[in-house]
Amino acid sequence: MIKKIKKFMRTFPLTRGIWCRLSDEKVKKIRRDNLQKNGVETVKTVQEILESTGVFFFFDMGTLLGIVREGRLLKHDMDIDIAAVVGSEEEKAALREALVARGCAIRYSYSIEELGTVEESFMMSDIKFDINYYIREDDRDVCYLMYEEPGREYKHGELSVVKLSSPHISELEKKDFNGTMINVPRNAEAYLAVRYGENWRIPDKGYIYWKGPSTSPTDYTGYVTYY
Repeated sequence: MIKKIKKFMRTFPLTRGIWCRLSDEKVKKIRRDNLQKNGVETVKTVQEILESTGVFFFFDMGTLLGIVREGRLLKHDMDIDIAAVVGSEEEKAALREALVARGCAIRYSYSIEELGTVEESFMMSDIKFDINYYIREDDRDVCYLMYEEPGREYKHGELSVVKLSSPHISELEKKDFNGTMINVPRNAEAYLAVRYGENWRIPDKGYIYWKGPSTSPTDYTGYVTYY
């Protein structure tokens, strides 16, 4: 009987949307639970792998916010955020190969036709971690994030794009996170104020990443590749 009800909800037009939302929430809960269970060890391993490549990288966005503000990974977070300054597609490919060689599986690649690959997502220990490729401009460092605007229809694989800007991140420092020294921007608190606003120390349940204080809309079209 339960199987029949599930099949009905999946296939009947009036209940299909409800089923998809319930399934999506279940996946999100699993990802949050995995991050709380294995996230610390994953941060340690990713730090070791990326450090061995010599690439300029640091833990970023929600991961950095949780570590600096609360000394832990945020309870509502579902993945690990990393920034890397990598110039060419060849360098990105080399970094990707290094991660795969150490047991990481690539899941998504996000690209913009005019800029190339701007973000890649990997899985390790059932935890997703995202690497955003930063571009160095004259007076700032920028990266690009993709999102689906509510109510807008997209062609398969297409997404909207926002640009995130910050002052040059030229120096890093090591921060102790559960016994592992990890890369963070020097003066991480000032960096977080740029990324999340001056009230970054106060949790904001209504925060939407593509509407943050350091974002600006673009006319770019983003494309996602699934692996």
